[in-house]
Amino acid sequence: MAFSQHCLMRCFDDAPRWASKDTALGDCYVHLQSGANIVSRDDLLTVRFSDTNMVFIPDTDDLLELMDNQIAAWGFDPSPKQLRIGYEPDHGWRIEVEYGGRIMESTGGESVHTALLNAVMQLVVFDPALLRPLEQPTGEGPA
Repeated sequence: MAFSQHCLMRCFDDAPRWASKDTALGDCYVHLQSGANIVSRDDLLTVRFSDTNMVFIPDTDDLLELMDNQIAAWGFDPSPKQLRIGYEPDHGWRIEVEYGGRIMESTGGESVHTALLNAVMQLVVFDPALLRPLEQPTGEGPA
């Protein structure tokens, strides 16, 4: 289990996103006092990502599943997607996802995990009904 410092810091920053995630065998996480670990049968009932001392670290399988979920949320079948992963010494990792006639590109420096996490975040679908406008309809500024 090896994640770059940048990837781990991103996961720490995004920890609230994963607070409601159910714990599963094999999940990677960092406990702020004891360090990195993987969920086993012994601690399946004690690891909770809602605990502020626990930080979920999505692995490649988690990120690819999230990517498929986001593609489906856009209304496209994720099974025919094309995923290209490349590395160039001068530019780092690059992820290109082609789906439903769209192409999305993401970079991640020294970590493929960060590039995948960036790709997933670019695919996030927001429900406009849940978003509030920043300004009043009259243009008077924030509420």
